[in-house]
Formats: sequence, C-alpha cells, structure tokens
Amino acid sequence: MTLTAAPRCGVDLVHIGTVADLINGGSPTFATTCWTETELSECGGAPRRLASRWAAKEAVMKSLAQGIGQLAPTDIEVRTDTAGVPHILLHGPALARAQALGIGQFAVSLSEDADYAIAFVIAHAAADDRQPVHNTPTYTEVDDGQGG
Repeated sequence: MTLTAAPRCGVDLVHIGTVADLINGGSPTFATTCWTETELSECGGAPRRLASRWAAKEAVMKSLAQGIGQLAPTDIEVRTDTAGVPHILLHGPALARAQALGIGQFAVSLSEDADYAIAFVIAHAAADDRQPVHNTPTYTEVDDGQGG
C-alpha cells in the first residue's frame, strides 16, 4: 500500500494598489526579488497581473506551511502557458519542501478585480510518481476583462 500526502490548500488576497506602490516607489531591485524575469516578462510589468502572481506565491507558501524568510519568492514561479493557463514551478528550497511533504502537483486559480487580486492553491500528491512537481499544468486563470 502506497501512502500519499493529504491535499493541502492556501489562499491569499492582495491589494493591487499596494503592489503598484511597491513596484513604482520601492527599491530598484524590488521587482526582481519578488518575481522571476519570466514572470515580469509574461506580465508586462502590469501591477494587476503581478499582484495575482504574488497572491499565488503566498498561497503556495501557505500550502507548504512556510513563509517569507523560509522560502524566497523567486523559488515559486507562476508561469502561464500558451493557452493562458497558469501553473506553478518550484525551485530550490520550495521544491525540496514540496517533495518532503509528498506534494507532486498544484492546482492554482487566479482572479483580479479593480482593487484586489486573489489566488487559491490546492497542493496534492502526484497521480504518477514520475510526474515532477515543477512541470504540472493547473487550472485556468480567471480574467474579469479589465485588462492587465
């Protein structure tokens, strides 16, 4: 009998204006310490899209029972495939933590409105031991049509 990890979840809500203020008025290195170059490129620097990805990073940390300081934000990457589906890629300590917990897949849902971005993550064991945690597609991003 093979034991699998129980599903874990995380959710986070982010004020888009706060993220915009930090990007525009923060340290010149703020953005690159929070998002990977690929994330910044995929989002075109848009605070709304970056806020939803920040929420996803926080939600993943919660599902891993870790926080800022234990995991670097860039160890959790939120990528979007050609169909617009977001997925989670883990690196370094975040990947090691997921593996230690028996987590092999993440499902992520992102949404934004005029003021807030939210992300909900479900972490669970891989259906197939050969499928890596860092290459697993997840649910479709929700877009309210407000752009960004």
